[in-house]
Amino acid sequence: MRYLTIFGIICGLFSLNGCYPRKYVQYLESIRFDSIKQITRFDRLPLGYVEIPGNWHETRSDNVSKQQFFKNNDSVTIAIALWPKDRYGVYKKGQSDKSFLNDFYEWDSKYLADQIQGQRNILSQDSIQNNFILWRVYNDSLVDSYFLFGIKQGTVYNLYVTSKKWSDIQKIEFLENLFLKIK
Repeated sequence: MRYLTIFGIICGLFSLNGCYPRKYVQYLESIRFDSIKQITRFDRLPLGYVEIPGNWHETRSDNVSKQQFFKNNDSVTIAIALWPKDRYGVYKKGQSDKSFLNDFYEWDSKYLADQIQGQRNILSQDSIQNNFILWRVYNDSLVDSYFLFGIKQGTVYNLYVTSKKWSDIQKIEFLENLFLKIK
C-alpha cells in the first residue's frame, strides 16, 4: 500500500510538471469578461489564452476545428482556436513554423474556398518576427471571412472574423492586434 501511495505521488508530480505525453493532455477552457479592463478572456489551458477587447458572448464551438465562436453587440462574429502544432494532420516532424503555416494555409484555405466556391488570398505575412499569415476567403454572395494563423511556442492560433459593419481594414487590424498581444 505504501508503494502505491508513493507511486501516486510521483505520478502526480510528473503530471504537474508536464512530463507526460501530449496526446493525453486534457484541455481546460474558460471564458470570462473583465469589466474593469473591458476585455473578454478566452483560456484553453495549458496552451494559452487570448484577450479580446470588449464584451463578447460565446455562441458555439466546433469540435472538429477546435474553434470557439463569439459575437459582440454589433453582431461581429469571431472565432478562436488554440491547438498544438504537432496535432494537425499537415504537420511534419521537425517542420519549421514558417513551413507549417504555409502548409496549413494551403490546406485550410483551399478547403474553405472549394466549399464556398470562392477565392482566397494572403493579405499579410510575417514569418520572420511574428510567425503569422493573415488571409481572406470570399465569394460573390455571402461569404467574406478573414483569418489569421499564427504560432507561438508550439501553439497554433487560428483567429477568424466576419462582419458586415466593419471595414476590411478594421478586420485586418483587429486580427493582427489580437495575435500580437498574445504573450
